[in-house]
Amino acid sequence: MGACCGSADESKKRQRVEPKIDAETDLDDVLKPEKEEKKEIEPKKEIENKDEVVKIGLQEYHIIDPTKNFAISCYEAKNDNINISTPILNYNHEPKSINLKEIKDFCQISLNDENIPFNFEYTFPKEGKYNFKFSYKYCLVNSSNMFFGCKNLISLDLTNFNSSYITNMSCMFFGCKSLETLNVSNFNTSNVTYMSNMFSYCSSLKSLDLSSFNTENVTNMGNMFQDCSSLVDLNISNFTSPKLTFLEGIFDGVKKKCKIICNDKKILNEFK
Repeated sequence: MGACCGSADESKKRQRVEPKIDAETDLDDVLKPEKEEKKEIEPKKEIENKDEVVKIGLQEYHIIDPTKNFAISCYEAKNDNINISTPILNYNHEPKSINLKEIKDFCQISLNDENIPFNFEYTFPKEGKYNFKFSYKYCLVNSSNMFFGCKNLISLDLTNFNSSYITNMSCMFFGCKSLETLNVSNFNTSNVTYMSNMFSYCSSLKSLDLSSFNTENVTNMGNMFQDCSSLVDLNISNFTSPKLTFLEGIFDGVKKKCKIICNDKKILNEFK
């Protein structure tokens, strides 16, 4: 689902940005999983602090219908590259071709502070409120789609999230339409190249502080804030565009009342 962007004329042929969607489009249709593309296996690289366990975050769900399943969508799993999407209710699909043992070894899930076995689906035992916590070992290099379609998520604090090695954050929070509070103030984005659709359809966010973001290596910001229709304050004061080749639709759906703090004219000129 991550966007791909090249340079100049080739970018239009090779780039892959999530489609624009009008108000009449059902978001559930957008969140249907696509057929996974074959990916080349990258050579392993040395990773520091291999024994460090990093918490991905906490999600809370209030389950009215206990027959609904808790599903984990895993897009990549290698010893040096673990990309684990967090739970999406009623997001039914067959598990991808993945070495499940590797994920079990490096990912831990807890339900109401009790560890549960890793599986692709979890059935809630009864109606009630559930808290899920996620943690993993080794560094994460691809966080694209991580919270994709978590439409019941209201608040997310990623203060302790280790993003130092991440190169792709495209669609990371796509479709989190109930999200009201998001803390990404400690994100290290110095290695990120793709941010397309990162916050698309976060239509309940009123304020977003990305002043700590380093975008000097980003090549694609297409539709980054698409349909963030409730935004009143957006701080992207440190955004720069030395390598940026695609930013079409970056502010599509952002209302004119939104106060955008941005010192890069190339980016700010897209706010029309």
